[in-house]
Amino acid sequence: MKIVYSFLVFLFAGLLFGPELAGQACPGCVVNNTCYVPGGGLCPDSLPAATVAQPYSQDVTFYLPKQIDAAPFSGGLLGIVDLLQLRIDAISGLPFGLNWSCNMNSNNCTYFPSSNDTLGCVKICGTPVGNPGVYAVTIYVTATVDAGILGAQQAQTSFPNVLVLLPDTTSNLGFSMAPGIGCAPLTVTFVNNFPSNAYVPIPGQTQGFLYNWDFGNGLQSNIETPPAVTYYAPGQYPVQYTATVDTFGFQLTNVTVTAVNCTDFGSGADVYIKIFDGSNTEIFNNESQQTTSLPFSVPLSINATNPPYRLEVWDDDSGFLGTADDNCYDDTENPHPAVFMNLPQVSALGATTQYFTSGNTPLAFNYTYTKNVFQVQVSDTVTVFPVPPVQSLVLQPGSSVCSPDSIQMRVSPGYGYEWFYNDTMLLAGAITEVAFAKQTGNYKVRVFDLNTGCYSFSHDTLITVAPGIPSNFAVLQNPPGTLNSSISGFYSFQWIFQSGSNWVAIPAPQGQQSTYNPPIAGYYGLIAVNPEGCSDTAFFNYNGTSIEALDTRVFLYPNPATEGIHIRIDGSDVNRVRVLDFSGRLLWEQEWSAGISQLDIPLLGWQSRYYVAVVEGAVGRRALPFVKVD
Repeated sequence: MKIVYSFLVFLFAGLLFGPELAGQACPGCVVNNTCYVPGGGLCPDSLPAATVAQPYSQDVTFYLPKQIDAAPFSGGLLGIVDLLQLRIDAISGLPFGLNWSCNMNSNNCTYFPSSNDTLGCVKICGTPVGNPGVYAVTIYVTATVDAGILGAQQAQTSFPNVLVLLPDTTSNLGFSMAPGIGCAPLTVTFVNNFPSNAYVPIPGQTQGFLYNWDFGNGLQSNIETPPAVTYYAPGQYPVQYTATVDTFGFQLTNVTVTAVNCTDFGSGADVYIKIFDGSNTEIFNNESQQTTSLPFSVPLSINATNPPYRLEVWDDDSGFLGTADDNCYDDTENPHPAVFMNLPQVSALGATTQYFTSGNTPLAFNYTYTKNVFQVQVSDTVTVFPVPPVQSLVLQPGSSVCSPDSIQMRVSPGYGYEWFYNDTMLLAGAITEVAFAKQTGNYKVRVFDLNTGCYSFSHDTLITVAPGIPSNFAVLQNPPGTLNSSISGFYSFQWIFQSGSNWVAIPAPQGQQSTYNPPIAGYYGLIAVNPEGCSDTAFFNYNGTSIEALDTRVFLYPNPATEGIHIRIDGSDVNRVRVLDFSGRLLWEQEWSAGISQLDIPLLGWQSRYYVAVVEGAVGRRALPFVKVD
């Protein structure tokens, strides 16, 4: 499984955008009571490194002295003054996914140094999901000091820090899938790591969660939780995932005043601005940082969650002989006419600068809303292995056999094998493609790839192994001259006789009984067949009974015969010739007269089968088997 991911944060302004992705807000921090920084500062002065997609939590303690040097932010007007209060306004530069909160006993992140020095803290926590790198983290505060006869004065200052975000080399940040590797067909379930949690977009401000899935097999989806996807063919499938999170809305990041309708006698107006939200609550006032120079740019970090926002531009006329401030819209001390800063279109991303000009007033300014959208793009890979092809068992000699014989079963070589008999494993972990069936049942084999473990089953194959003929089956001679079977029961029998290189079936009824009286000496066999169709053959070398060889030379021809046979005899000790079939039935007989050398025996009308001619004399007999053919 291959993982490739990248993060795109469109125009990330650097400020934390709330807990939507970081989970619940950070719990209260714990003050480090040993923290001491001359003149004020942070403990630790550098943040521990964080890792992408890994939980992070760090307490930062800040030391607030009773007195501070106000010269740096008062242009040297002030020196060592009492610090009356300090308010944490914002923390910028945090990687996306990290949140922060003040310690629980703070009053809206506002601290009041007493006669003793004060310690405060913030907790930075969450799961960072930004690009790895070095982040310049800055804590912005507003300090209120005792300026003597000038009264309480406010000024903004900041504390810089650094956070290193290390890459995560183990996680697929965008989604998980199970399984990511497997055998075809592989069904994969995808889990979205950026769920919307039923988030409802804010009309005119956010679009919510937008998703795009490409599963690499031609299927795509734009829903949050796609259905399981089945990959049927082997291969590697790149899965592309994009999550666009538009839940943070717009942020007012800058106001630049370019022209005003107000002046001071003999000098430029002392310009400052006020900003009011949709509830008509003043949320920003930089009167302490007024200026006489235009254009006058004011950097801001106001989350525009309560529009419409209204801007007022004023000329500060306070002082020793001061009067009420003039508004810079119509240069009067009257209330400032309403001037609204409208939000851009909900689909506008990044920084959008809009301009205010009017034919009714010289007042002119521009303001910038920044739309922060977080996007995760992840590429992962589903790997699907092929399975061995489904195979059929090749049986030798066939699908049925009689015991004790067995049937050889064979499939293609080159795999691993597990053979099954009636769904019970017969041979586990076999490395041969051959097995033997020795009993009736259903056989199959699981063929698996030794490298991937992917497998397929052959089809169930019914094999029949029928009971065979008993092993003690034999031909016995008892009494002499009678051959009989050693087994009895529900068997059928067939006697055979060897003639030359052929075996000849002896006809019924004598040839199909369990006993047989051979008419001549020779090799005989008995075939026994049981009710299941299994058979076996027993053999017997029968030497005959009281047979002596004749000295006379006897010849029979032709053999095979069609119309008749001729028997030629060289000698004088023959007195009779008989012809029998193999059942012992006498078919032809004739006395042999002295002086005759040849006897012709017609066979017209005889059946085509084996016969035996028996030449008898005073001292013995000789049997001559022959076959009659049509």
